[in-house]
Amino acid sequence: MNKNETKKMIQELVNKYELAKSSRSISNYSEEETKKDFISPLFQALGWDMSNKIEVSAEEANSGGRLDYGFYLDGKPKFFLEAKSLKADLQKEEFANQAVRYSWNKGVTWAILTDFESIKVFNAQDIEKSLADKLFFEIKLTEYLTRFDQLWLLSKEAFKENLIDKEAEKYGKKLQRVSITSLLYKDLDKCREILTNDLAQWNQKVDRELLDEGVQKLLDRLIFIRVAEDRGIEPSTLIPLIREWDPKGGKEHLYQSMVKKFRELDGIYNSNLFSQHPFEKWEEYSGATERVINILYGKKGYYEYDFQAMPADVLGGVYENYLGYKLEKSKKGLSVSKDAKKRKEQGIYYTPDFIVDYIVKNTLKPVLDKCKSISDIKKIKVLDPACGSGSFLIKALEVIHDKYLEFGSRGGVYTKLDILLNNIYGIDLDPQAVEIARLNLLINALDTRMKLPGLENNIKNGNSLISGTDEELEKYFGKNFRDKKTFNWEEEFPEVFKQGGFDVIIGNPPYVDSESMVKKFPEDRQFISKKYIAAKGNWDLYIPFWELAFKLLKNEGVASYITPNKWVSIKYGESLRKLLFSHLIKICNLTNIKVFAAGNSPIVVFINKGVSSKTIGIETINSDIKIQHTGNVQKVLIENDDWGLLLSTYPRLVTKLMTFGKISDFLSVENPFTVSEAYDLKKILTDGNYKKGFLKFINTGTIDRYACLWGIKSTTYLKEKYQTPVVNRKDFARLFSKRYKQISLPKIITSGMRNFDSLLDERGNMLAGKSTIIIKPKSNKESLYFFLGVLNSKLISFYIKQKYSALGIDGGINFTTELIRNLPEPNYKGIIKLQIESDVRKIIDLKSKLSNYEADSEKWSSLKSEIEKTDRKIDEEVYKLYNLTSEEIRIVEKS
Repeated sequence: MNKNETKKMIQELVNKYELAKSSRSISNYSEEETKKDFISPLFQALGWDMSNKIEVSAEEANSGGRLDYGFYLDGKPKFFLEAKSLKADLQKEEFANQAVRYSWNKGVTWAILTDFESIKVFNAQDIEKSLADKLFFEIKLTEYLTRFDQLWLLSKEAFKENLIDKEAEKYGKKLQRVSITSLLYKDLDKCREILTNDLAQWNQKVDRELLDEGVQKLLDRLIFIRVAEDRGIEPSTLIPLIREWDPKGGKEHLYQSMVKKFRELDGIYNSNLFSQHPFEKWEEYSGATERVINILYGKKGYYEYDFQAMPADVLGGVYENYLGYKLEKSKKGLSVSKDAKKRKEQGIYYTPDFIVDYIVKNTLKPVLDKCKSISDIKKIKVLDPACGSGSFLIKALEVIHDKYLEFGSRGGVYTKLDILLNNIYGIDLDPQAVEIARLNLLINALDTRMKLPGLENNIKNGNSLISGTDEELEKYFGKNFRDKKTFNWEEEFPEVFKQGGFDVIIGNPPYVDSESMVKKFPEDRQFISKKYIAAKGNWDLYIPFWELAFKLLKNEGVASYITPNKWVSIKYGESLRKLLFSHLIKICNLTNIKVFAAGNSPIVVFINKGVSSKTIGIETINSDIKIQHTGNVQKVLIENDDWGLLLSTYPRLVTKLMTFGKISDFLSVENPFTVSEAYDLKKILTDGNYKKGFLKFINTGTIDRYACLWGIKSTTYLKEKYQTPVVNRKDFARLFSKRYKQISLPKIITSGMRNFDSLLDERGNMLAGKSTIIIKPKSNKESLYFFLGVLNSKLISFYIKQKYSALGIDGGINFTTELIRNLPEPNYKGIIKLQIESDVRKIIDLKSKLSNYEADSEKWSSLKSEIEKTDRKIDEEVYKLYNLTSEEIRIVEKS
């Protein structure tokens, strides 16, 4: 729908309104009639499909009642709308507050309030402003056409292009956004600190471990009550407790009356959530409990928490980050501080919701689709062996519940509890994570007052990777081996293994590297290396988690993890690749988006145990969080146990290039000899100018495309004073005869790290062993100028980045001789070959002249322009050598 059509439809609605106004029937319009006759047609005119429940949902539930509409694009909410009747007073603060509060708790920026006579648009995530100041703009009915460009910001097309965000930033201040997740996390952190510090002062005999445990239990209960209040399961509970407490009236303290409420709730819910705990006998007289309770309601008039509207993953995300704290001694007693070191040591990274959703739906849904009845569903067993706060398991609960509904079940709390007891399993090494996971799962199921299960038989505390007989474990860990929280799977979950194992295993295993494990957990590492065949070499901790999943799966069971991508190409992943290869069904490359704060490039891998496919599906998730299927790779194409092709965004084009021969058929590729006699080398290095009889020193820092930067920027090798070291050719040949023989002939030199840059050296210059690679012709017929042009082309750079991205180091790629030997051989064509040779000679000549002029001078700019023009010509000729189509060329140029 174009803008002119929209204007015409809006004019017709305005005319309809004026007619109703003139007939004095406006006061008779109910809210439903206003929505049907005016508000819904208005947004239909703005391009929204009001009849499509996926695009526009009606009746969004919240703790204050229901909001009228939610507007979605690609499954993500864009704004929420509260509708009122034509006769309503839109200035009432409670109307706006309902829309703003709901949008903020949903993590959505924009909230709209309208009675058709006026439209108010609020920035719900600007928590620094009061409700009145959150108003971004208001348009009256009489201005709909004169201010049409502003009204258009609410159209579907405008939200596709984020025009309202751009408009907000245009008007002075940058758009203020504070997410519900980040603020709730800060507030819970504050609550923990208040309780820890104050309870420590009033109860000085309580040790740190018990204090920590008690604070966690207390917070879990308060959050559970807040959720129950907002869902209408419990009446308003916590605020009345505060109001009933009179500090001057001699009544029992708020802390004691709160504990009495816990005893009452224990009788109702019958879950270990409210079972008696030593903290109930502690004392608190400083007002800490009241402050914490108030924090859990938000800041009235600015932001208010609504635990019914809050998405299920919000608490999970908050709690996952919340696990990395520590208690430490301060002047006042005990306090809380963030312990990033602990999180790093344990390899804990919270998984974004869109990744959780992608993994769970792509593993669990196909398994559920095979179920013929509810009885079949009850047999499905789902595991997260490093469950953290339970985000993967919460999503699994939702997906299984949806399947119940498909079979005609009414669903609800009883169905969800049935799922928790029959289908959901989780393990975590951190006991607090286990408590939080249980709480999150119960909160997700809760919708009425009822007795709740404890989940201790399904969500357990233990070390997923360490199991064995007592004798075996004592041998490695000594008599206190149980301190390792050893976990014998078949004993802990006998009902699962009676069925042959788990149907689905999902998760985000910890990212602890080999160096950290050797320092922190040497005994664990030694034990795991013996127990798991995939734990070879410098393995990281997620490697044995993959093998564990394979062992625990039943036949035709499905598993998926998100992990760093290194293992698909690096040496230590070889054993795991062999184990999983025949069962591999799909890989999703996440290189294009920022998933974790950690410097890992992650992938999601899917396997189906016992089911062998001839192809592997390749997918990516782009910056808009959209999944793209980029192709299927034939398993026979993955040679030499290298899965790099599977991370390609364009596997079809990479596969085509792989059908050419290998460049090693014509070129010899080798590492130069390493100079170990550093002292002797130091003696013969000088500061002298480069002249006949002397060799330059070439390493990664001096290699540019087609030219050596020696003498242009400083280079050092032995970290000494020499800025432009040279060496006498005779001295070098005398001391390092083998190395001299290797470097003396003309050769291409390639940088061994980061960028793939190559130059031609015809003078036999000296090389650093670890950072350079030598390429020589196997026959005198081969032209190094021609091959240099091919190696420096965009196409070869594209091929390397597509096929070998998993070998990344600090954003570059660690180039190896094997990688270069396997580059695709160009399809020789005489005229093209001669043209490339000529253009390469031209670039080398131009680059040598370039260094004689100041950067950005007229002559320098002219030479640089000519170099770039010649470079483009070489790229065009190389495309012909590999028979690229115009579409394939577009892909390379774009990338």
